[in-house]
Amino acid sequence: MNIRKIIRNTIFESLKPRVSYSAVVIEDPVEIAKIQDVIKEYVPENKGWRKPHNFHMTISVGPIPESLYLRGDLNKEVELKIDSIGMDSSAIALGTFGYYSKNDIPHITIAFNKYSTPAASKVIKNWKPIDEFYVTGVIREVADGNVIIKENINKDKIIVDFDNMNIMLGNKIVGVFYMYNHRKGKYLTLNKIEIIPEYKGLGYATEAIRQIVDYANKNNLITVLTPDSYKGSNVNRLIKWYKSLGFVMNKGKNKDFETMQLMYKLPDS
Repeated sequence: MNIRKIIRNTIFESLKPRVSYSAVVIEDPVEIAKIQDVIKEYVPENKGWRKPHNFHMTISVGPIPESLYLRGDLNKEVELKIDSIGMDSSAIALGTFGYYSKNDIPHITIAFNKYSTPAASKVIKNWKPIDEFYVTGVIREVADGNVIIKENINKDKIIVDFDNMNIMLGNKIVGVFYMYNHRKGKYLTLNKIEIIPEYKGLGYATEAIRQIVDYANKNNLITVLTPDSYKGSNVNRLIKWYKSLGFVMNKGKNKDFETMQLMYKLPDS
């Protein structure tokens, strides 16, 4: 790689939004309106109170948890139950349940005073019950400045092209795979699935695997594969990922002596 390309890549990386936290973000106007109704009831109408840039339940601050990638949860819709409100002189928040959060009390910050920040809601001690209601949010990565990163994946656009063995996002190839049938059509062997580097970590591989497994289900095939360290992949992480998608290890009581592959998934009945 020449020095000009290194400099260009460095500048590009520095301009990319840095993820500061992951969260279930309330985006739909109908769902936001439910929270606005609570704000009207509980947040004092004076200039000393401000609303955050977006209403969300924080999952984790800093690097996005590996489990979100493994389960393919990014961009997944989540229903949250709200049944309490916490109030002090610095912040007001809604007690929220329905998805994992690293906060001691999962919550959605709805207001904070001009001398504090939305993070002040993490130390609220006074909580009281309210009439419960539900809101639907989407699991997102959130960058500095509260810019929501939405381009991770739109699963409706991911198409597995079985004829050419490409993974398509609209008309763009974002990955490739290789599979074949053997032993009189009993097994579908997945030898390779690879996402183009700039599209990795966005959930495309997970959605592609699901579509491949769905294809196997429809054709009553056992999907078999062996995770390996191709291009530096972490085998243990791959095994965990495939297990999260329903694959089991080919050993012990699950041993299938007709295949040498390390993992398999039976077709759904």
